Amino acid sequence: MTSEHAACRADLELVRRVLRGDQAALPDLSARLACVPRILRVRNARSGGTLDEHELADLCQDVLLILWRKLRQYDGEAVLPAWVYRIAALEYQNARRKKLRHASVSQLFGGGDDEEGPEPSVPLDREPWEFEDVYLGLARIGRDEARVIRLRHFDGRTFAEIAELLGIAESTAKDRYYRGIAELRPLLADRRSRS
Repeated sequence: MTSEHAACRADLELVRRVLRGDQAALPDLSARLACVPRILRVRNARSGGTLDEHELADLCQDVLLILWRKLRQYDGEAVLPAWVYRIAALEYQNARRKKLRHASVSQLFGGGDDEEGPEPSVPLDREPWEFEDVYLGLARIGRDEARVIRLRHFDGRTFAEIAELLGIAESTAKDRYYRGIAELRPLLADRRSRS
């Protein structure tokens, strides 16, 4: 039996003990889950520090809660920290996309077209339906322009990434973006003035 296989079996037994209600196993499980804040901090650093310390702390608590709810799904095929990593990394990506999407949609309403400027601080408790005007406006402008705007604001991609993804020059991506924003702003202003 390899050391990794033995570690997987030990983690599986630890999880089973916790699920059976063995209170003595909780400190060991807690020690095994201590990797969550590290995973989130490393992912955040690699992504340019999108989330601040408070957002990371909240996300850490959310991930631990998700792990607790999914603990019965742990099957011992990988060591516990590897299983935790997959979940934590996915939750980090979801939180990052949500923040970038909300920040980017906010930029559409208030300006701020600088490519490298800091993302504005916006509340993260908004629902997608609150941006119905944006989605309707995007449906009314040129398809190529709308696609670049979606990639830039909803996916948080840079102009270089968009250009590579679409197989166009970076300058073309910027042209489509600014042309699309110019088309979109009056549509949004018109809808807001009627509401």
